Amino acid sequence: MSAAVGDAIKGDVKGAVGDIATGLVGKLFGHGKKDKDAGKKDKPAGSSGSVERGVQATLQNIIESQVQVQALGATLVRGLEELPAAINGLDLAQPVQISPGEQITFTVTPSKPVKAGEPVHVEYDLGGVHVIPDKDAIWKVTLDPKTSESYLTTITVKAPASTFAVPGDDPSRQIASMVVDFDSGVSAELNANKLEAKVDLPHPVVNFVLRKADPGEYRYKLTTVLVNGQQTRDSDWRPPETTTVLFPAVR
Repeated sequence: MSAAVGDAIKGDVKGAVGDIATGLVGKLFGHGKKDKDAGKKDKPAGSSGSVERGVQATLQNIIESQVQVQALGATLVRGLEELPAAINGLDLAQPVQISPGEQITFTVTPSKPVKAGEPVHVEYDLGGVHVIPDKDAIWKVTLDPKTSESYLTTITVKAPASTFAVPGDDPSRQIASMVVDFDSGVSAELNANKLEAKVDLPHPVVNFVLRKADPGEYRYKLTTVLVNGQQTRDSDWRPPETTTVLFPAVR
């Protein structure tokens, strides 16, 4: 199913459907099973021989994504003989959605009475069955749990020397230190002797692959510490940034 996973992650729904549907009966759905009464004689009026009763089928969605059934055809196969069949007990007036783990049950019977004989099995026409790829679910079953779930981007945090200069009107308002706290849990501190700091920010790989957010996006809060010990800290995260060189604005 690797090709299907690749197509789904890229958003190529039709490609994913084609890849998965190739082995749909064996991999996506559970097989039908012979009706337990199929071998019993059924004698309609005017008939003296037993007739084929058909197959009781249960199809179960065993993949991680939802399946939509818009149409479903079936043929009963007995040796080299193909018997036209009808599906009973499945209303497809509206498409049927089958969530992961769910199943549908119906009966496949000959379109017209035929004599009972060797065991039969069902072959399905899946042209009207479509997979609706769930990108998040596909990602979870694709990612090797032994690999890292994040990647790093390096951000350079800078401040001009004037940021830490002594104010002429009030020396007690001089900034002694600036601490930048990022939403990923990483921090950087600047002061008059350290005007630049590099930090590595982790980002979820899933956001990059599934394009959930702007790759490399981050948010931060700024804390300023004055020489008199007074601290001022942002109460909320500042708007998202993507720049790799950050000059935090002192408010």
